[in-house]
Amino acid sequence: MGPIDWIEQAAAGIEGVVLQRTSASPRSLWADVVIVRPDQSEVRLFLEVVEQDGAVRAREREPRLLPTYCPERHINGDGWFCLGFEEAFLRPTNVERAAEWWLRVRGYLIDQLDAALLGRWPGGVEWKHGDAAQWQKKLERACAGEPALLSAVREVARRRKCSITRDDPCPCGSGRALIRCHGVRVTELLEWARAEVDAERAFWTDARDSGRTCCQTMNGCQLKKED
Repeated sequence: MGPIDWIEQAAAGIEGVVLQRTSASPRSLWADVVIVRPDQSEVRLFLEVVEQDGAVRAREREPRLLPTYCPERHINGDGWFCLGFEEAFLRPTNVERAAEWWLRVRGYLIDQLDAALLGRWPGGVEWKHGDAAQWQKKLERACAGEPALLSAVREVARRRKCSITRDDPCPCGSGRALIRCHGVRVTELLEWARAEVDAERAFWTDARDSGRTCCQTMNGCQLKKED
């Protein structure tokens, strides 16, 4: 069995998901997904789910409720959802991992509906774009349980400060010299934070240069033209 087969099998046990095999390709499905909103109203989304190069992708079949492209809402070109980078997640090899894929998709769709109302990505968590998301994941894992340190190295990277010496105050805010606090670890974290900043800037530069237009659904989108 391949990833799309596990996706199909897992959907049988998930309420609000109805699948249909398509005639266009044996490695694709049509999925009708019902999202129940807090006011108990129902929103039905019609998705295309395909297996490409061993990974499972999804998008809205027709642009009805979602934009066909919106970096701020993590919708890639041609409407494909940006669901993450984890290989085990994108390439399910058993029904349990396929069920996790469906849970991620449902959560993503709920976030999409909330974003349309709020004009921002919900939850207070900013997802980075393109290669920056990889650096974001490395940084956040390395600084797990140390939010002050994570915030500090990102601020130093954003201000483009060239270097920190061993006797400078540690960016974590402890008041101790770097050498007596987080030491050489900060050097590596700063490299990752700078890579995150550079990759995010490069992503938006490429997006603007591509000539794509803003969907006008998100506040502060960098694709919006100034009035």
